[in-house]
Amino acid sequence: MEELSSDFRENVIKYIRFDNLISEKNLEIKELREKKKYFESYILDFLTKSNESIVCVDDDKIRKIDIESKTKLPIKEKFIEEALYEVLEKHNIELENDNFINDVLNNIENKRKHVRTVLKRFKGKKI
Repeated sequence: MEELSSDFRENVIKYIRFDNLISEKNLEIKELREKKKYFESYILDFLTKSNESIVCVDDDKIRKIDIESKTKLPIKEKFIEEALYEVLEKHNIELENDNFINDVLNNIENKRKHVRTVLKRFKGKKI
């Protein structure tokens, strides 16, 4: 690599300092979130036991909200294979061999592949 100009070198050093500072701050934030989680658990316990949903301290209010979330698990190849066998059995369809199931699985896998060309911006001179 060719000799770096002092201006370029200084910018790289500044970039590294900022990157390090961001890492330190992220660690601090992680620790703060862990501490906050302890208090959150304590407050939720209290509100649940006292059948309350709101607590007021000075001008701040905290409301307990029950949120139901449903997430679907990722579809795995084994799951699809088992589902296909169940459906075929349900409809009394017999296979001479497993090639049909393997062809379906390969077809699904090939259709899920998608290549996109995008521009990616790298902050600092990070590549």
